[in-house]
This record gives sequence, C-alpha cells and structure tokens, in this order.
Amino acid sequence: MKAKDQTKKDLLLKMEGVLGISLTKEKAEDLYHLVIGYVLESAIRFGKWRLPKGLGSFTVRTYKGGRRLHPTTQRYVLVPSKEKLRYTAGSSVTARLEGKVSSLTPS
Repeated sequence: MKAKDQTKKDLLLKMEGVLGISLTKEKAEDLYHLVIGYVLESAIRFGKWRLPKGLGSFTVRTYKGGRRLHPTTQRYVLVPSKEKLRYTAGSSVTARLEGKVSSLTPS
C-alpha cells in the first residue's frame, strides 16, 4: 500500500481538530504560513531549529561552490555556494518508522 502524502489541507484540518476551532480558508492559510515561516526563519537565523523532544530538527547545511564540468558542453562552469534546509528525524519518528511503536503520541 502506497503512503499518502501529507498536504497543507491535511495539516490545517489536524490543527483545527487539535485546537478545537473552525477556521476560514484565509485564517487557515495565515496560520499555516505563520507556523511554517517561523520554523524556516528560526532555522535560517540560528542554523538549527529543534522540534519538540524526539520529533527531530531542521538544520541549515552549506554546500560549497566551485568549478564543475558541464556534462553537455564539456566546459567548466562556476557554481556558487548554496544553503539547504535539512530535516533529521528524531528518536520517536525513527522508532515509529521502524515499527517499534504504533503511535507518536503517548498512550
């Protein structure tokens, strides 16, 4: 069975259920962008942002630039350095993926 990708809508419905409120589409979008924006901004500013214990963390990884061979033209091109956001799964997520526990929430 193929896993279903989580969409923005799925996340917003889950947030509504947890908060026990009903949001308009505009307010839901604002809340989504606020939460995701905060995570990304914090990770970029501090280089690392941890989710609650056991869920993982986001880190900013810098890749160095340099000369690379272009495969089609066979000429060297200069590639600038760049930063990418990387997620590392925590112990709770890893245990769930390995099938050691049935849920991320404590019972």
